[in-house]
Amino acid sequence: MSCDPGCKHRRYMREWYKRKDNAEKVKKWAKRWSLANPEARKEIYTRYNWKVKHPLVPKGRGGLEKRIIEDLSGQGESFHYEILKIPYQEARNYIPDFLLSNGIIIEAKGYWQTADRRKIRSVVTQHPELDLRMVFSNSKNRIAKGSKTTYADYCEYLGIPYADGLVPRNWITEPYDEDRMAVAQEYLKKGAMIQ
Repeated sequence: MSCDPGCKHRRYMREWYKRKDNAEKVKKWAKRWSLANPEARKEIYTRYNWKVKHPLVPKGRGGLEKRIIEDLSGQGESFHYEILKIPYQEARNYIPDFLLSNGIIIEAKGYWQTADRRKIRSVVTQHPELDLRMVFSNSKNRIAKGSKTTYADYCEYLGIPYADGLVPRNWITEPYDEDRMAVAQEYLKKGAMIQ
């Protein structure tokens, strides 16, 4: 739950500590913090509406990701959110949205921009061993205004399985593959663990 040294929460607290009327509260809270009491931390975070940097329950960045998280959680499927970091090109990294418990990597897209298509194409060509799959809010959307190519056509061109709306049940129920999971574990973010 720690933040960066220069983050706004710490700056705010430094200013808060300087006020004399808060000196007693600081002493009380320092005792609570030193005991690493999660309830006290929660109380402090909620009192000032602070956001925990890495929440335990993933929230998702967009509407499609939130729906997928709700769906996977509702089905009791264990998954990891943005846990992988896959290098591509010279010094770039691709962070896929979901890693299912069977080793399938899922990228969720509402609007698939040109830069994102280029990135996915690079990752697929440089890492053919990855089992990357796409979930779109609508795969019949065109990649550009005047283009006849849809998201689905582009996925078929790259050889990537795709789906509309939510993660299909047959992807979730696919059997666990040790090779697929071993490949995924190679690209874990620093300090991340697959349970």
